[in-house]
Amino acid sequence: MNSSEKNIAVIAVSGGLDSCVTAAIAKQEFELAFAHFNYGQRTEKRELKAFNDLADFLNVEKQLVIDISHLSEIGGSSLTDKKIEVSPADLSSKEIPTSYVPFRNANILAACVSWAEVLKAKGLCRKILQVTLIAELISFLHLKKWFSLEQNHQQV
Repeated sequence: MNSSEKNIAVIAVSGGLDSCVTAAIAKQEFELAFAHFNYGQRTEKRELKAFNDLADFLNVEKQLVIDISHLSEIGGSSLTDKKIEVSPADLSSKEIPTSYVPFRNANILAACVSWAEVLKAKGLCRKILQVTLIAELISFLHLKKWFSLEQNHQQV
């Protein structure tokens, strides 16, 4: 690698504040590769525009828009199902918000890691809010329990 070349970092970019800040920080050390995800979210068009605007602003050549719309088919979120009302934010609530998309971040991370492997990327960035991380952990624990039950079944 030429001394002026930077290692690549794959950044999951929604176009929101978190991904903008993450990308700006990563650009200091890495060549950026932007991944954007359409999963049937209500804000899909606006997020895609913000993704493209940010990629243009930061001169990102490597861009990938990934369709994970199976998440809207799975349902269970007010972000992807217009029949579910978006509830107002309640930071004091211990309940998972209606806007939580079941295991979305795990799907995003898996796709980013796959692309990072192909690009031989040295970095991977995904800003995850604490509430989302907790919800993903809860989903993971349910999944782990399910796998544990599956392993206890005898094979026929």
